Amino acid sequence: MKQVFALLLAVTVLLSLTACSGQEEPQPQAPSVTTEAPAAPADMSAIYEEMEKTLPEMIPMDETTMLNFCGISAEDCTQVVAAICADGLITDEVWLIEAKDEASLATLKSLAESRLKAKGEESITYSPEQYAVVQKAQIICDGLYMALIVSPDVDTLAEIFNGAIG
Repeated sequence: MKQVFALLLAVTVLLSLTACSGQEEPQPQAPSVTTEAPAAPADMSAIYEEMEKTLPEMIPMDETTMLNFCGISAEDCTQVVAAICADGLITDEVWLIEAKDEASLATLKSLAESRLKAKGEESITYSPEQYAVVQKAQIICDGLYMALIVSPDVDTLAEIFNGAIG
């Protein structure tokens, strides 16, 4: 009998707590409709084509070369264009990447930093002019996009990249 009474008391308390408070429940609002189209992803190949007008003769890297030469795994990228100068004594190099995710971007940025350090160590011994170019190089990250730009025209190339992804 005590158990039945305790159960009825518990049900009564629960019902009183859930009873209508006299206030209307807020009605869910319809989602807002935006008239703007979502931004299209930046095309790394098109950006590189624009940059080529400023760059010396470059050699684009394929997936195997990117992995062996720079450590870039195509699996970390949604889009990637990487190229080095055809003249081995010139330090110009460009990476244009859309990373797969934040973790991949962090890995790619670390690879770019290591690459710049190695280029600096190489060029300091054979060409002070090329060493100065490496010292002015830029690594640019915006969202999942990243660029490594090593060029005497780094500011112009960075402007092209930023304009295309922004």
